[in-house]
Amino acid sequence: MIYPLKKKKKKKMTGGELKMVLSLLTGLEPKQQRLLFKGKEREDDEYLHMVGVGEKDKVLLLEDPAFKEKKLLDRNNISASCLTIIV
Repeated sequence: MIYPLKKKKKKKMTGGELKMVLSLLTGLEPKQQRLLFKGKEREDDEYLHMVGVGEKDKVLLLEDPAFKEKKLLDRNNISASCLTIIV
């Protein structure tokens, strides 16, 4: 899904700030997100305009695989720990 963001001309956005905005739209916490631009992961403290992100450029948002795996393991543990009792 593509989320167009209007940039303020005077304010430059960091990767961390973009993650905060995206967390409101996607429900993924910033620590669960990975931002990629031109095939490289961008750090939270990097200013996006300094790494070449311009207007109408696409930045890829991925869910961090470590958190995704942990979420799946947690689901499996919950279902394994729930017992069905028939009375």
